[in-house]
Amino acid sequence: MSWLAETAPGAVVAGFADPVADSQRLFRALLTAMAHPGRIEPLPVHLPEPQPSALWPTTVALALALLDADTPLWCDRRAPFSDSGDLDAFLAFHCGCPRVDQPEDAQFGLILVPQDVPPLARFPIGTSEYPDRSATLLVQVSALENSAGVWLRGPGVETEACLLVPGLPGAWWTFLSTNAAAFPLGVDVVFAASDRLAALPRSVSIALDGCG
Repeated sequence: MSWLAETAPGAVVAGFADPVADSQRLFRALLTAMAHPGRIEPLPVHLPEPQPSALWPTTVALALALLDADTPLWCDRRAPFSDSGDLDAFLAFHCGCPRVDQPEDAQFGLILVPQDVPPLARFPIGTSEYPDRSATLLVQVSALENSAGVWLRGPGVETEACLLVPGLPGAWWTFLSTNAAAFPLGVDVVFAASDRLAALPRSVSIALDGCG
């Protein structure tokens, strides 16, 4: 498949320059981030221009690597999808993921405006028989830092770690702090800043007393 998607006459939206190698690099970075909650991983690929105007390069790379025709996607309805033809064209051409209107029907959530808290508790958390039937949330954020934030503890964290996501509302942290209580059920979260990512799998414990 071509790595260019037409958005308007003379306009294109690019995908991975090397789909196989770039997907593998992105998966390795994501697996490392999932295995070590809170660890900030640099974006390991370079994406050719142009890219969808509403997405960071890291968000683009995650979408290219994770979304396909078998992954129903729920998008933040407050995000400018209806006014962003390049984003719609990108998702349709490169990912082909079906778009769903209800979080309950999604395997992935793409959230571009986390300040407008979506209905997080409505995303699937799996079942006792099939805990893997849960949602993964791809959350675009302004920055990621390890100098302050919340305490993280649990599998993959040697003792404890700090993660700061500037601008992320407190309601997110309240939700995520209770997410681990349902383990092995629960959602997994991947934060995408412009050139880096970090993950909070459902197994991580979050303490809201703050660090740093």
